[in-house]
Amino acid sequence: MKKFIAYSATGLLLTVFSSSASAISQICVSATQFGIPQCALNPATQAACVASIQANHPECFGTTSSTAASSQGIYSTTIQQMLAISTAVGARTVTNQNRPGSKAADSGQAFGLAAGNPSAQWNFWGSVNNDKNKYDRGSYVDAAAAIRNNRYDTNVTNIVVGGDYQLSPTVAGGLSAAFDNSSGTGESFLAGVSQGIAAQSTNGYTVAPYVGWLINQDWSLDATLGFGKVKTNSDGITGKADRLFYGTNVNYVTYNGNWQLTGKGSYLHGEEKSGNLTNGVGALMAGTATTNKIDQLRVQAQAGYWMNDNVMPYFGLGYSNDISRSTTVGAAAQLGKEIGKNAMVWTAGINFFSIKNSITGGLAYNQETGRTYAKNNNLMGNINYRF
Repeated sequence: MKKFIAYSATGLLLTVFSSSASAISQICVSATQFGIPQCALNPATQAACVASIQANHPECFGTTSSTAASSQGIYSTTIQQMLAISTAVGARTVTNQNRPGSKAADSGQAFGLAAGNPSAQWNFWGSVNNDKNKYDRGSYVDAAAAIRNNRYDTNVTNIVVGGDYQLSPTVAGGLSAAFDNSSGTGESFLAGVSQGIAAQSTNGYTVAPYVGWLINQDWSLDATLGFGKVKTNSDGITGKADRLFYGTNVNYVTYNGNWQLTGKGSYLHGEEKSGNLTNGVGALMAGTATTNKIDQLRVQAQAGYWMNDNVMPYFGLGYSNDISRSTTVGAAAQLGKEIGKNAMVWTAGINFFSIKNSITGGLAYNQETGRTYAKNNNLMGNINYRF
């Protein structure tokens, strides 16, 4: 009897899932293989026609037509890469023998790297970050007076590796590469009824040279310029985008006994420019190309306590503001995918040191709060080796 109930329940769930998958497939097929080609028949109204389809069925188009999903993607990839670079460079340049243990933890956005042997010229490091993003637009009324909602749930894994060389006592230059992968779902609602759930995924990479400058024993500066590409897939609707990002960070560190106090101020820019999408039968969909850009300011304060020569737990609080965010997506689509520009970032972590072996590393958890309609948390691990 128990087996019969279990098999019946499993069959029911599979049937429901199959029906949902079939529903979303049919919706996306109708929208992308028939709807958008029909829009092209009238050039005078093509742009408005495509924008209307994208606004009503964002789950079929992935991050390219969603200001919320594209923003979260940029936060979790290129902006995280710039922060990881800044952590590695800042930790290298603030090392000073007058500090406790001749070591310094990361300064701001807190991802656990710390300095090793201050005399080492080469520095190699790696970072693994897992971001969990949730988005719920909430009920809103569209241009046609229909009640709608949009939701996204995405996990992003970003791996960054880098190496730099001490060019002078105060300047280091290096190169980093990052590889990211995301998977999740998108769902839209009409009058409270789900229009179906679409599976969404991305795969991307970036390359970024960087430089760090030790201004004095307390202050340092770093800058990054990067390029890359990303592929997107939303239930068979595929696309490609070019990435461009750049940023600069000012780092500060001081000590009070065993307490280490750090700060960071950041300006970060990220953008993705996508060409026209390709539908499920391999045809380009005219009018679906988009460009999304973000300019962000961040400030971060952090306190760590040296428990012994090998361990330092820390906590931090930061604030981020998207001072500028632009997209070529139409106003109707933007209305359904607003995300909010301000957020607080809470951080807790621990650094580990093996000075004898010139190896350091750490773990950190970051929780973002306050951004309208969206939630984010991430877990990051780092390792650093010098010689």
